[in-house]
Amino acid sequence: MADPLNIGVSGLLAAQRNVATTNHNIANANTEGYSRQRVGQEARLPQASGSGFIGKGVDVSTVRRLADNFLNKQLENTLSSEGKFAAYAEYARFVEGIVASENAGVAPAMTAFFDALQDVNNDPNSSSARTVLLGAAEALSARFNEQAAQLAELERGLNAEIRSQVAEVNALTSQIADINRKIVEARGIGGNQPANDLLDQREQAVRQLAELTGVQTVEQTDGTLSVFIGVGLPVVNGPLSYALSTQQNPNDSTRTEITYGAGASQTIVSDGLGRGRLAGLVDVRDEVIGSARNQIGRLAVALSETLNAQHNEGLDLNGALGGDLFSVGGPNVINPGNAGAAALTVQIDPATLGDLQPTDYQLRFDGTTYTLENLTTGATTDLSGLGFTPGTPLSVAGLRLDLDTPMTAGDSFRIQPYRYAAVRMQTEISDPNLIAVAAPVRSQAALANVGSAEITQPTVTDVNNANLQSTVTIEFTSPNAYSIDGGAAQPYTSGDDIDINGWRLSISGTPVAGDTFTVQSNVGGTGDNRNGLLLADIQQTDILNGGTTSLKEGYAEIVGNIGAKTRSANLSLSSVSVLRENAEVAQAEVSGVNLDEEAANLLRFQQAYNASAQVIQISNQLFESLLAAVRS
Repeated sequence: MADPLNIGVSGLLAAQRNVATTNHNIANANTEGYSRQRVGQEARLPQASGSGFIGKGVDVSTVRRLADNFLNKQLENTLSSEGKFAAYAEYARFVEGIVASENAGVAPAMTAFFDALQDVNNDPNSSSARTVLLGAAEALSARFNEQAAQLAELERGLNAEIRSQVAEVNALTSQIADINRKIVEARGIGGNQPANDLLDQREQAVRQLAELTGVQTVEQTDGTLSVFIGVGLPVVNGPLSYALSTQQNPNDSTRTEITYGAGASQTIVSDGLGRGRLAGLVDVRDEVIGSARNQIGRLAVALSETLNAQHNEGLDLNGALGGDLFSVGGPNVINPGNAGAAALTVQIDPATLGDLQPTDYQLRFDGTTYTLENLTTGATTDLSGLGFTPGTPLSVAGLRLDLDTPMTAGDSFRIQPYRYAAVRMQTEISDPNLIAVAAPVRSQAALANVGSAEITQPTVTDVNNANLQSTVTIEFTSPNAYSIDGGAAQPYTSGDDIDINGWRLSISGTPVAGDTFTVQSNVGGTGDNRNGLLLADIQQTDILNGGTTSLKEGYAEIVGNIGAKTRSANLSLSSVSVLRENAEVAQAEVSGVNLDEEAANLLRFQQAYNASAQVIQISNQLFESLLAAVRS
């Protein structure tokens, strides 16, 4: 028959387990990653009797944690997405703060330079105005230097964080593998019962890993968890973990790349992580920081080349042709361990500044064809089809490429046109008298002319012409013809251009035979500002993007692009943060400890304990009564 004493003891033990588990929940209410636990109970097999089945008490079958795998994976996914957008938005805001600053940005310095240039044009002889212009030029180059240096420093900091985060990923995967081992051991000792607290620790480690990189998990039959990241790279398999590494990019030593594997099988996986903070760091480095460095470098090149070309066509106060106003760092060419000995020279082509693109390039040779890849868009150009061969330079995308000898099949060159342009920009003039705002030649009509013809001031077409400042006399032999320095007669049409000695002008109106005009050196023309006005016009001249964007608009475009990316990242971050919060709430509703509920449970289980104890007491009394009846 059923034993009331054993039934009471079973209830007492069950109540004890429930009280202990409830106390465990309460103690871990603030433990991160803890899932509340519940005791599983089942009735013992009843004893058959002629009057039916009589119960024999209760057994504790298990202690299980309340967790929902679907909700856990949802939380992991939102943590990965939030980690990516948080990293992207954080660094994008840094970049925006660098380039968009009203006080430290390039735009205010550029405006101050052209304002100072206008002051010189208003009074070309003013030494104070010229000194202010030199100061503005130095401030402009310094602003480019500072901005480029800040972006480079930001990229170095980002690379350092990538290395740190990779080390944390490796620590987490090692921890997960170690917990896998402990779970297997615990299940063996505990009769295949779930190791709840170890499972919580593992789940928490997986969530931390998900913040760093997108994860996929597969639970195995032995209770271990296999973990994959990115495009399916296994990083945990049972008690084993497989570490990520970092190395310098073979084509760019300033970039830290994430690698997987060992030895010859080691591959770069930076672009394949998908989600998580690491993916956000890689994306913002390539899409925002790298892009900003190239865009600012291109702007420095375009500004320097355009101003220098025009300044070279002017005349300074010493009567000499103008030199360069600015210099910038030239294109950087990297040979990533080529087998061949070919050397590539790359220069900016001043004639095609509008073709400059803010990107890096990769020149490759497959044994037959030379191709140039735009590393931002992925577009390729067949250079062989354009006639590019060793010893035959080619201008493409605003760059002049010159290869000395044939490349070996499989070799390549990384071309960074602007990597050091802005950071190495400097002002080349320190003497105010060397600012060339005057034109090198001037024209005038003879006082004795009687016709109505008028001559324009000459403009320079070839500053390198050896006879540029030689005196030239234009004399009309009739109303319809003229000669130059007594040479053969040439037909005259009012308003037509006259090109000679590297300058151009026109004569319009009706001349009379014997009328003469002279073109000569402008040495001594200290009040002339014709070249200065042309320098000032550069501010509004469309130079970039195929001749559709001015320098000022080009910088505004940089700021606008970065601002748009920053706003997009912030919006995405706000959206995914809401999803993460919802996922946390949903997960907590299932797994979180509710202290009010646990307090109620504690009272309930205490009452059950007391009731079971009462059953034991009553059973004992019945037994004592029975013994007393037998003894009597």
